[in-house]
Amino acid sequence: MLTEKGVNMKKRIELLAPAGNREALHAAVENGADAVYLGGKLFNARQQADNFDMEMLREELRYAHARDVSIYLTLNTLLRDDEIQQALAYAEEACDAGIDGIIVQDIGLAGALQASLPGLPLHGSTQMTVYDLEGALALEEMGFQRVVTARELTLEQAAAIARNTRLEVEIFVHGALCVCYSGQCLMSSLIGGRSGNRGKCAQPCRLPYRLVGRDSRDKNARQPGYLLSPKDMCALDHLGEIAAAGIRSLKIEGRMKSPEYVATVVRIYRKYLDIVLEQMDKGMGTMLEVDERDRHDLLQIFNRGGFSSGYLMGKSGSDMMTYDKPNNSGVFIGVAEAYDSRQQTVRLKLGDSLSVGDGVEIWTGGSDSPGGTVSIIRTGGKSAGTAQKGEYAEIGYFKGSIRPGRKLYKTTDVGLNRAARESFTGKNNKRIFIKGTVLFKEGQVLTLVVDDGNGHIVSAEGTVLPQAAVSRPLTEERLREQVGKTGSTPFLFSELTIDMDDGLVIPISEINDVRRRALESLYNERADRYADRRCKGAGSAERTILNDRARTSPVNTMASASDCPQISLYFYRWDKDMDLSSLGADRVYLPISADGRQGCSEAVKAARSSGVEVFFWLPSITSGNYEKVIDGFLQNHIKEAGASEKRIWDNGPEHGIDGILAANIGSVHKLRGIPGLRLAGDIPLNLFNARSVFEAAAYGIESAAISVELTAQQIFEMLKELNSISDIFPGSGQNRCRQPEVEAAVYGRLPLMTSEYCPVGSVEGGFGASSKCSGCCSKASYVLEDKLGMGFPVLCDNIDCRSTIINSKVLFVPDSMSRLLKAGISIFRFYIWDEDPDTIRDLVGLYRVSASGSAGETAAYSRLVDRIKATGFTKGHYYRGV
Repeated sequence: MLTEKGVNMKKRIELLAPAGNREALHAAVENGADAVYLGGKLFNARQQADNFDMEMLREELRYAHARDVSIYLTLNTLLRDDEIQQALAYAEEACDAGIDGIIVQDIGLAGALQASLPGLPLHGSTQMTVYDLEGALALEEMGFQRVVTARELTLEQAAAIARNTRLEVEIFVHGALCVCYSGQCLMSSLIGGRSGNRGKCAQPCRLPYRLVGRDSRDKNARQPGYLLSPKDMCALDHLGEIAAAGIRSLKIEGRMKSPEYVATVVRIYRKYLDIVLEQMDKGMGTMLEVDERDRHDLLQIFNRGGFSSGYLMGKSGSDMMTYDKPNNSGVFIGVAEAYDSRQQTVRLKLGDSLSVGDGVEIWTGGSDSPGGTVSIIRTGGKSAGTAQKGEYAEIGYFKGSIRPGRKLYKTTDVGLNRAARESFTGKNNKRIFIKGTVLFKEGQVLTLVVDDGNGHIVSAEGTVLPQAAVSRPLTEERLREQVGKTGSTPFLFSELTIDMDDGLVIPISEINDVRRRALESLYNERADRYADRRCKGAGSAERTILNDRARTSPVNTMASASDCPQISLYFYRWDKDMDLSSLGADRVYLPISADGRQGCSEAVKAARSSGVEVFFWLPSITSGNYEKVIDGFLQNHIKEAGASEKRIWDNGPEHGIDGILAANIGSVHKLRGIPGLRLAGDIPLNLFNARSVFEAAAYGIESAAISVELTAQQIFEMLKELNSISDIFPGSGQNRCRQPEVEAAVYGRLPLMTSEYCPVGSVEGGFGASSKCSGCCSKASYVLEDKLGMGFPVLCDNIDCRSTIINSKVLFVPDSMSRLLKAGISIFRFYIWDEDPDTIRDLVGLYRVSASGSAGETAAYSRLVDRIKATGFTKGHYYRGV
């Protein structure tokens, strides 16, 4: 918990609002937010928002703190090595300005911030994909104060984390949902070059796709729809359950939304959260009845096809999706009955009220939908400013593809927007109640003492002595009235004690001046929330913590990169007919679900006997049934070793494997420290800079797969920096903790997104809130086809009914091998989807000779190269970056 001077330390539920600009921040504060999160001009996941420069941030911190509102700064993108120092300097400025916390995704930046600014609270972004207690405990060990859990958690899961960790738990309660686990999406990045991990997501999930049965394309092809577009989330009906669950902060999404949106949503959530908290204080339970007008306002201000509760109450499949319309739906107002193209007017029976100035969209099913501002309304042949629900009306003026049967939506309500704007412009709705004591005594200057009840007590004295009144002495009523005029300040006297002598008089201007100075002093005391905090420099402290972590790192046998490349094969699926020992690879990654399946034990034994390392890979999300799978797997591969080493990893030749590939910080936390277990870090860990690789290594990772969003040049700079960091490690020989082996993906269909939602099960299998999936994924394979005809395979994981969408094109960069090898990459990964053994062997051969730099030898693989190029390939980000 925070310990700054004067801040109420009573633990309460925080309503956290978004702010993309100054107006949105004021909208949030004046409508009752307890805290606001915002981005600066650098390194935040909403680069398209207006955001705040440092001068503005300083001003707004004072404005917010004076009103008991906290501000959290988002530094929640992945950072290149050349950006770390800039980010640290920026964070230091924000610390000095009085920021209440920083939201972080990058574990490298988190470690650097811990070293440089140890007193500054860190919040783990939802981009860190923390979905279980293990992940939360990992963040707790790293020094975080709060975790923003994955949106995919149920309320029960979030509550379990809150009960079992010292971290504050923050969850989303309203706004847009990503169909993919945040931090696990590469779709925008690899398709369009705009990375969500770098704050520039282009939202390809909001585009139309067609689900196609891969084995019978024409038979199973469905009409295009917005198959990856979720409805917005609304948890208003569940506020009581959330309040009782121990959640610390309720987060509203929307840094790209308007100030009117922020004002409306915050106002309504504030209203019902207060009702719930009051009921709980009185022991009245948490049942909540929502006024339909408030529900209507939430829908009107922004929604996509209505609302869902997201995953808070569990999976609901197709019922949480908006297949027909991916953008703001507003409120449905009727169906066009006639269109007059000459007058440009539409006739309809209104399903909701409509006013001149409202915005309307006439939905055609695509981006060409006409619409605009209502300029005219006619009812009964007469012009009107407003028409009511149930009336027939002609509205205009609209042109485009309009015909009878088209659905009309009111996307903006001028009255609602006007009221929302009035709530935060020129008003002080957010009031701080204070107590005052006035001393007005003969022979003493006027004195006003003000107490905010939160540790701030200030006083102001006048400069003029009271005089005996000749005719009209100052009355207590008049003095109380004048002192009580708090005007444009956020303060309001809840109690004002007057201690005065009768028969005296003093200029009204003197009273006003004393009051003004007292309130100004109180404002400054409150605004300067962290007057005693010291934000020290970001240089030497970081080196100190690197040394400290090197001394305590559990890893002390890491191999450095060699001149001979190692090839790893990552198999998406288990194939019992695949001879792992004959493919020419040095390491294979098999899905953990393959353990114990037919032929797996024999294949693993044969591979290891031939010198091939065998690792089992864990998915980036392992909640649900996977927890049992992993626990059973560990029981099979951990053996008792006596009192000295209670349990160790069994990597013997008969039944053992070499290690585990972990894709989430929670999985790393669960597995680290098992003697004998080799632990590799997977690409979903988002290791984007040398410090993040260092942090992973210090946490127990032996080999680290780096982000696929790095260019070849950035990889070179990263490994150069990593070598620099490793030079400060103490010790020598076997006690020296060297840098980990570094792995890079160089071939195959890369995973684009991991989702708790399965398009196959929901669209083809019929899964919804009240219906079960037919299990169609076990009978056929499917692809999502975009408007260009590109097919993205869908890997359905029926252990927990999640899905992984895989790129339509293979990554193919044999010409980059020698460069990557010289940079320091020691393991080169191939993703294997549907390649046959002969193709795999040829690929391994091609990449090996390419690494040697022998152009003549690559000619033997020309047919393979031509075939891959003909079917479509990508060079990923090796030459374009993000």
